[in-house]
Amino acid sequence: MGQYVIKRSNLRALLFASLSGRMIYAIASLVALPLLSKLLGAEAVGLVGFFSTIVMVMMVFEGGLTSNVIQQLAWRRVREERAPRRFSASSGSLILTYVGFFAAVGAVLAFIIIGLSDAIVQQWLKFSELSNAQVEYSVKCMGVFVGLNLPVMILQGVFVGREQQVKLNALYIPYSLARTIGVLLVMLAFPDWRSVEEYFLIQVFIQITYLFLLIVVLSKEFAAVLGALSFRFLYLKRGWKFSRGVLLISITSIFVVQIDKLYLSGNSSLADYAAYSLASTLAGFPYIFSTALNSVLFPRFSINLDVADESKVASLFGVSCAAITFLMVVLCVAVYFFCGHLLALFFTSDLAASIGLILPILLIGTALQSVLIVPFALQLAAKWTSLALRLNLFWIPIVLLLLPALVHKFGVMGGAYAWLIYNVFSTALTFILVARRFSFLKAVNAELLRIFAVTLISSVVICYTAKAVAAAFLDTYAALAFETVCVLVIVLVGGYIFRKKLVHFR
Repeated sequence: MGQYVIKRSNLRALLFASLSGRMIYAIASLVALPLLSKLLGAEAVGLVGFFSTIVMVMMVFEGGLTSNVIQQLAWRRVREERAPRRFSASSGSLILTYVGFFAAVGAVLAFIIIGLSDAIVQQWLKFSELSNAQVEYSVKCMGVFVGLNLPVMILQGVFVGREQQVKLNALYIPYSLARTIGVLLVMLAFPDWRSVEEYFLIQVFIQITYLFLLIVVLSKEFAAVLGALSFRFLYLKRGWKFSRGVLLISITSIFVVQIDKLYLSGNSSLADYAAYSLASTLAGFPYIFSTALNSVLFPRFSINLDVADESKVASLFGVSCAAITFLMVVLCVAVYFFCGHLLALFFTSDLAASIGLILPILLIGTALQSVLIVPFALQLAAKWTSLALRLNLFWIPIVLLLLPALVHKFGVMGGAYAWLIYNVFSTALTFILVARRFSFLKAVNAELLRIFAVTLISSVVICYTAKAVAAAFLDTYAALAFETVCVLVIVLVGGYIFRKKLVHFR
């Protein structure tokens, strides 16, 4: 391999850009959900939860090709220094090919969902307040949204692969605000639009606008070579070789991640499902960190493995695992002790109580899943797809038997227990087997266990004490403020302790 300088973006800047966008989306979602429940009712919230599940399930049809595009673009970005026009044209053609392919797949999926809308309404969803016509119209809008979401996914992957999260963020933040708070502001401003049908219609309009803007920004970037771009079927053929394993992981992962929501959506009322859906949305907060981390780790691991730099892989892997483990432990302990006050501020007492029971269990499972993003990014960068697939295949027959039994015994809480059991099982085996494959990572596991134990014990002691002190406060807001300050102190102290490790995150 010839000697040339590799210009690499600062990982901390990329992570901040990616994290800030997702953080804004999460906060906006948390603000929007209580307003949505008051504006449209519990069944509408349950329908929105079903919408989120459908969008996640349909993502499997990207077939793992997004991961291939990210890796290919990261590889080409390095080589653009030697032959800018050649590799820019190659990257542009790759993007054009995949966007065209995903647009075609998205159109097919949209027609399928629209065609099945009547059956979904009649035979799957259970509701009483909404009419059949309202729900069917909403499901049709979901189908259009899903069709648009596939090309959106690949275009976002393009920005990630080229390490241009800052540019992506400039579009993603307004998009996320529009999809959450913006929709509700429109409905508040125009009372005639205050219905579940209009909610989903506005979501479709926002998605179309976002897709258009992504295309415009990328077209400007490749303006110098637009005439040289062409659709090349060979790129799809080559990408499929890598993506077969990722596709199987995607199919099985979507199944194990979404099976609880899918099962409960058809085996509980939309009103009961609303509590689970809201708890699931709140428990998705750790995904802010994991998806942001994955968007910078996967392309960087790909580059480091491409140049066989094991020391940088090891240092980046270690500091990433340590940081996200610390954050997830603090978050889970804080929610376990303090979520009651916060939920009571935004939801009715009955709904807050139901969410409060489900949330801690779901959150622990999601936190474990978030920690797993680091070894998973390394697996994809190394084109090692068999581990995640085997773990999922092992779990699927278990959950098919376990989930109905748990739901029958515990109700919607059974879905949360199944999610927790899966993630404990997956996390333990993944770290053991990854360390066996990459021997230079063995020391990381022992250190992670120490960090986990120290953080857990310290957080439990501090939060337990803080809750006891806060119980003496007469004002709920004062108690919540005190609890929040205690959590921030833990994070700041942890950040100070980890400051030397964070130097390696670059």
